[in-house]
Amino acid sequence: MEPPAFALTQEAVVKLDGPVAKAGEVEKIFTDLGFFFCRVDCAGLGGKGEFITAVGTGFGFSGVDAHNWDSLEDSLGSLPCFRKAAGYAAVLSNFSGLPPGELALFEEVVRDAAAALWRNYSLRLKVVLLKPEKSSRK
Repeated sequence: MEPPAFALTQEAVVKLDGPVAKAGEVEKIFTDLGFFFCRVDCAGLGGKGEFITAVGTGFGFSGVDAHNWDSLEDSLGSLPCFRKAAGYAAVLSNFSGLPPGELALFEEVVRDAAAALWRNYSLRLKVVLLKPEKSSRK
C-alpha cells in the first residue's frame, strides 16, 4: 500500500483533522518510509520557550536555545549531521493553547528548515499538525 499523498509532497507543514489517537497511524506512515519520527504534545506548554524546548526535545536536540527561533531552525536544518534517516517527521498535538502567532512563526521556521534540508541533503522534513476531532456534543 502506498503512503498518503501528504507524506510524499514537499510541503513541510501538514494539517490533519482527527483524534490524537491517530498520531500512531501517522507515525507508522513515516517510520515505514524510514523517517525519524517524534511526537510533541503541546498540552500545558506555557509559551514560546517551553514550546521550542518541547520541539527540540522531541527531535533529540540538546542545545536549542529555548527563546530563539533561529536556533531551532538551524537545528532542524542540520538534522542529518547527528541523526541519520531517510527524512524527518513530527506530529504536534494539543497546540490550540499556544500564544497567538507562535504557531505561525513555528510553521515558518519549519518551512525554512525543510527548504534547507532539501537543498543541502535532498531530505524531507514534515510536521503534521494534528487537529482534534470536533466534538459531536451540543
